[in-house]
Amino acid sequence: MPAVLLADASASATVVHSLKPLLAVLCPAVAAPLILLSRNRPNLREFWTLSAAFSLFAIVISMAPTILDAGAVECVLFHTIFANLDVAFKVDAFGEIFAITASSLWILVSFYSIGYMRSLEEHAQTRYFFCFCWAIFGAVGVAMAKNLLTLFIFYEILTVSTYPLVIHEQSREAISAGRKYLAYLMTAGCFLLAATVLTYYLAGTTDFHAGGIPGLGERCHESLYGASCGASFLLPSRLHEVCVDAIPLLAADRNDSADAC
Repeated sequence: MPAVLLADASASATVVHSLKPLLAVLCPAVAAPLILLSRNRPNLREFWTLSAAFSLFAIVISMAPTILDAGAVECVLFHTIFANLDVAFKVDAFGEIFAITASSLWILVSFYSIGYMRSLEEHAQTRYFFCFCWAIFGAVGVAMAKNLLTLFIFYEILTVSTYPLVIHEQSREAISAGRKYLAYLMTAGCFLLAATVLTYYLAGTTDFHAGGIPGLGERCHESLYGASCGASFLLPSRLHEVCVDAIPLLAADRNDSADAC
């Protein structure tokens, strides 16, 4: 794939402009409707899931040599009406690590989910795999986000797409847990949106840079993201409560394991 090397004004490393980040997020996005269309053919449905998972992993891995040589791979999806505010991907070494983690885990989880869902003859299997595709779409988009705006968009996609997974059991407990889940993550999303708007207002950009966003003071950074970071530390325990409420078997398995020990 042809690529153009440009010097990055904010760092000594160069940036390679490529469509690979876009192709990566398109893998789960294209697989999702194909999974819906194959709802009456389970083998074909799972074929689309595994094909997308392996394709995503291959594309993400293929960016690694370029990132090691040049420093980053960038792809601008579209420009907004505001200056210096684009919806774009920029995959550096840190983002590549997260993208590799998400794409490789999708392969493992897909094999496990197929066996689990089929052996228990779970209901709504097509919905499960469809929503999981969009969850991976959001997770990879977050990993490759160039700026706060792109991160916010894919964070919200991740939040909405994982809600049906939380309430998959469709019991009263699961529905209640799903409401808690949305309350926690939507609240965090509101803080993130407010921080994004204020960052752009103060700095004129939301692009990520080594050492922080230029033009944004350290004290301002602390005030913008302090509450969000505090909430992030609390989320793991809260989300654990949500999962146990949504899937009572988790609590039963945990108790059985404790008894066995």
